[in-house]
Amino acid sequence: MAWSSVLIKIGREDEFKVRPDYFVYNAGSAAAANSSRRPPSLLLLPPSYHYLRNTSTGLLRHGEDDLVVVACLKIVVPQDQDETPDNKDKEDVAEMILLCKGKWWISRWRGITGIEREKLPYCTSSCSVVPVGDNMLCWVFKSSGLMFCNVLDERRVLRYVPLPDDPHCSANYSSSWNVCVTSGGNVVKFVNMYARCCCGGAGASECKHSKHCYVVKTWTLTMDSMTWVLDGMMDSTELWTHDSYKSLPCRQPGYPVVSMDEPHVVCLMLQQNPEWWLIMLDMRSKTLLSVHRYEKAHQLKHKFPGKFLLLPSEVSYYLNSYPGGTSQLRDDIEPPPLAFLDKQQTLNASSSKLVQSGSAEPGMHEILEALEEISSYGLTGDDMRKTISILSHGSGSGFISYLGIQKNMRKHWLLMEINAPAGM
Repeated sequence: MAWSSVLIKIGREDEFKVRPDYFVYNAGSAAAANSSRRPPSLLLLPPSYHYLRNTSTGLLRHGEDDLVVVACLKIVVPQDQDETPDNKDKEDVAEMILLCKGKWWISRWRGITGIEREKLPYCTSSCSVVPVGDNMLCWVFKSSGLMFCNVLDERRVLRYVPLPDDPHCSANYSSSWNVCVTSGGNVVKFVNMYARCCCGGAGASECKHSKHCYVVKTWTLTMDSMTWVLDGMMDSTELWTHDSYKSLPCRQPGYPVVSMDEPHVVCLMLQQNPEWWLIMLDMRSKTLLSVHRYEKAHQLKHKFPGKFLLLPSEVSYYLNSYPGGTSQLRDDIEPPPLAFLDKQQTLNASSSKLVQSGSAEPGMHEILEALEEISSYGLTGDDMRKTISILSHGSGSGFISYLGIQKNMRKHWLLMEINAPAGM
């Protein structure tokens, strides 16, 4: 999927005997100089004699002429008849099947920038592919990291980038993390969430102070240096204290997706059997922006909803019927209003009983301990004044948020709050 375009695979009953057909559906295009818009189009791609894995194949559209580029990347062991240069030992190589300018090509690499050859076999198959800008594709590997390639470059180079260096990046759990592009497709973000305990460690806990608690973190990839920058962190207790969350279960959601337009907004799927909700969070203001109850939750009983529902795309913007049967992008479309559940009650996730919302207010002893802990951080006078303002905000809700965060992360959380832009 490439923003307003989708790669469609039409298979046969026996794909091993008859190869599938591939189409690129383009929902529309930006307004031209005369304000006219191109109608939707469906392009049949030239036949490919190679199998294209669904999760390893990406689509890219480039330039005003809508150049179509399709690329499938995988790690393979060359066959006996293979004649890849400098690979007499038949070691694992990266293979790309590429469609560009109407022709299929095959490229192979023995070495990849940023990763040792011994680790290459662990990059068995990617779980998704995202377009970055209008010339690059990014392959996401579950247990290792990312691979970037400028597919329009005549001398293509693969570059490997590991996931953020954080012990809580649970890369093996696909429902708890994701790699997305935002800000018009030019910014790569990594979002990760994990259960946490009040003792300071990661992992689910039965402790009454941290049962079902979790932490959400977001990183932005600096493309020049290919390094990750932590730019957002939210503890579940910061979210649960808001009135807007009263009607939702206090448990960990999953399948995070970053908004295509707003890099600080994250969407997640929240489940309390048999119900499912799609929630939208603002990582800057630590607030719940909207809630949508999924009416067909019964259809998700044996499925992974994040893989089926949370696919960022602009295609839906074009699916608005006009008189005459054409579908074009409407200028007067406004975002839907924020939707919140009407029942202002909280559902206890463990007992399914309705209970009073909100966390207990911190006692004086806890507040004094928190202030003593903060005094050891070495903050300046201005930062200390900002700290008191942050913690006392909302009748002490800041103290609740601070005390709810695991101890080894409190200083980092506080510094992020101090340095946050005004008004966030």
